[in-house]
Amino acid sequence: MDMKDVCDKVMVDKMVNHLTEERKEIFMKSTTEMARLAKESVSEGGSSYCNLDHLIKDISTGWSDH
Repeated sequence: MDMKDVCDKVMVDKMVNHLTEERKEIFMKSTTEMARLAKESVSEGGSSYCNLDHLIKDISTGWSDH
């Protein structure tokens, strides 16, 4: 679709719908992958888990160096 000088609500709506339908599978795969990575990072041994663990240890020991 080419909008050129026409930019009415109907055309924008059609283009957005076309784009979202066309990219739906890509969006779903990306979302699933991001959810997996987030879950992995907060699980034991994950980067967020380890960072939080280090912060808690630092606070409890008075911010000593590692």
